[in-house]
Amino acid sequence: MRLLASLLVAAGITGCSPIAEPQGFWGKVWRLEVGPDYKRPDLAPENEFRSELGPAEATSLADLPWWMVFNDKALHRLIAEALEHNYDLQLAAARVEQARALVWVAASPLYPQIGYQGLAGREKTFVPFDDAGGNITFNTFAGLLNATWEIDVWGRIRRSTEAARANLFAQEDIRRGVMLTLVSDVATDYFRLLELDLELAIAQESSQTYKQTLDLFTQRFEFGRDSKLPVARAQANFDSSIADIASLRRGITQLENALSVLLGSYPQAIERGTPLTAQTMPRTPVGLTTDLMERRPDILQAEQNMIGANAEIGVAVANFFPT
Repeated sequence: MRLLASLLVAAGITGCSPIAEPQGFWGKVWRLEVGPDYKRPDLAPENEFRSELGPAEATSLADLPWWMVFNDKALHRLIAEALEHNYDLQLAAARVEQARALVWVAASPLYPQIGYQGLAGREKTFVPFDDAGGNITFNTFAGLLNATWEIDVWGRIRRSTEAARANLFAQEDIRRGVMLTLVSDVATDYFRLLELDLELAIAQESSQTYKQTLDLFTQRFEFGRDSKLPVARAQANFDSSIADIASLRRGITQLENALSVLLGSYPQAIERGTPLTAQTMPRTPVGLTTDLMERRPDILQAEQNMIGANAEIGVAVANFFPT
């Protein structure tokens, strides 16, 4: 009560003349929020990494979807399909919506809570001493309307809302992390598929060469100009090339199935675009400024978790005070 009286006196003084806002614990009381405020720790990293690119150019590249630097329309279509249909990404998006709803749930006690109840009944009563004698039937109706409003004196509800909001932002960062991982996996599997296509073409060409060599040594053996040993070696090389082709085709099928899972579809053949030999390697912006480290979803998520835990301290402190 003494503390509440001090608050009322301070409020009256504020209405008469401007005074400085108190700091520390009493500053929290002044703002009606107990518990510590989150403060990002001060770090002194290097301004930028060593690179041929200037900071402005590196920053502009980071603002763009990184897969667009590959001029491959098929890859762009696959990534767009994965972003639309991937189940893991849809699950992450649903968790974001859940966290957004929980923010409203946490903030709802700040507003008046209104409830109502209605009752209706019909009753028949026997009256033995009535002149007419018999039963009396009557109806009963009742209505109840109640309203409650908790004044958030110590900021418990606002701290709970702050924690829920931090969880929302953390879930959003998780969704971004899932999206970036998904895009990276699709691009990696796609280029690995192009690599296997190139290896298969080389293996098929080598197999034709081994077949021609086998035919040559077979003819030399049949005409008696060579022994059986060169024929056996050529046959072994040819059989090995056939086995390599089968292994590569099996690997291509498995990789196409893995890509189909990332796309959220049934196993199917994957469309190819620009061949691997025609792909142009973009310049990697290795000189990104350290400010761009804050764009990493895992770092942002960790910070939001810290903000939420910090707000929960305020909730715990507020629970020591009467509501």
